[in-house]
Amino acid sequence: MFGHLLVAAKMAQSLPPDVHPHHYWHWLRNEYNLGDFFYFDVWPMGPPTMIICEADLADQVTVKNSLDKHPMVKDYLKQHLGLENMAAANGAVWKKARTTYNPGFAVPHLMTVISNIVEDVLVFHEVLSEYAQSQEVIQMESTAMKLSFDVIGRLVLDLGLNSQRTSDELVDAFRKQLHFLSSANTWSSPLAGFNPIQQWKIEANSKVIDRYLGRILDTRFAEIAKGQDTKEGAGRCIMDKALYTYNSELKPTAKGKTAVLDSSFRQSAIDQ
Repeated sequence: MFGHLLVAAKMAQSLPPDVHPHHYWHWLRNEYNLGDFFYFDVWPMGPPTMIICEADLADQVTVKNSLDKHPMVKDYLKQHLGLENMAAANGAVWKKARTTYNPGFAVPHLMTVISNIVEDVLVFHEVLSEYAQSQEVIQMESTAMKLSFDVIGRLVLDLGLNSQRTSDELVDAFRKQLHFLSSANTWSSPLAGFNPIQQWKIEANSKVIDRYLGRILDTRFAEIAKGQDTKEGAGRCIMDKALYTYNSELKPTAKGKTAVLDSSFRQSAIDQ
């Protein structure tokens, strides 16, 4: 009658509250001696889910036959990453986003920013050395996450966030959002989505992130549209490359008129 809700409760009690969701399926598989794939049903809190634990089987539904993502994926991610996020997109929407952002992930381009990544890794080394000398006990995940944000900031936005040494509004909001993302998992916490205080905090963080990224997008688009961009092609970040792709598809504007960043593209870029 209640599917696997009692199993979900047992699983939640057996694992740390902030454990990565992938550990749930490993725990279930070992606890009940399950095979390479199995169903998990938390009705009425969520739809039945097929869990695949074998690489070749997963390849069949994600690569060889790329099946559409379940609507639950968008419902789960939209409050954290936005409606137009590529991680939840399907079909033409996914293909267009992939075409727009793929140039920024090309190996030749990534090789041009290696020196910047090395700078952030050296700071990470310094931070760990300081902790080792002080013998302070730290959470390695949060420390490494700041390095990830610094690298992503350079690759995607051409920003030196320096979150390993200082506080940054964007990084702080994202870290809070990631905490809510893990704590809102309906498989281990079926009632998490009904917490009004948490939902309010998620929306507040989303506004901070959207406002921060929106300012950067508007500034960069204005520079590119006016021909004031001084960066060479190889030195452009992923967002710049996406804006150049978008700008090249625009119809020429009348003389004296300023090109306008389409609101739907703007929101889609923020959601990525």
